Amino acid sequence: MGNETKDAAPAEDPSLQDKIVAAALETIASEKISGTRMREIAKRSGISQGHLHYYYSAKSSLFLAVLDRLSETFVLERRAALDDASVAAADKLNVFLEQEIKLIRHSADLLLVRLDFLVQGTRDAAVAAKIREMYATWRHDIGEVVEEGVAAGIFSPDHASLVPSLLIALMEGAFLQFINEPDSTKLEVFFRAAHEMVLRLLTQDGTNT
Repeated sequence: MGNETKDAAPAEDPSLQDKIVAAALETIASEKISGTRMREIAKRSGISQGHLHYYYSAKSSLFLAVLDRLSETFVLERRAALDDASVAAADKLNVFLEQEIKLIRHSADLLLVRLDFLVQGTRDAAVAAKIREMYATWRHDIGEVVEEGVAAGIFSPDHASLVPSLLIALMEGAFLQFINEPDSTKLEVFFRAAHEMVLRLLTQDGTNT
């Protein structure tokens, strides 16, 4: 009985888990998913590989935790702005565009990780499910803003259901085109045009299509 505590697992440390996920995100950003190794994540976390495996026994489970972290990062930032009741629905649509500009310019590594996971999701069902969830949340947040405008009589309901997917397609397209361009001064012009295009669609009578 005296030897039972020798093999006891260490107490879980949520702050260390956060550190491991952050280290995994950094590693994927620099090495891509295909080049990511658990030993490198352990090194960046400042722990042994055995200790890392206590928290994440498989790389796949750690990857899912990274996807959760990515989703939380994107969602929390935009919802802080969307919760402001004093901002009109038309201006709230700009929150999504401004967030994407900021990410492209200052946190492109996060978008590249998201892109890498999109590719990974074509081969991994669990990753694909997380990606679907991420995009569903994105569409939901845009949809809520659109419905707010419809309820206020600002937007027409005729094309409301198209806007979430359309706006995401415009933002993703901008990312793919501008991510490798050192001079991204055209971003504001592109996103301003995207915003105006979506607003025209939302204020257009369905009989005019």
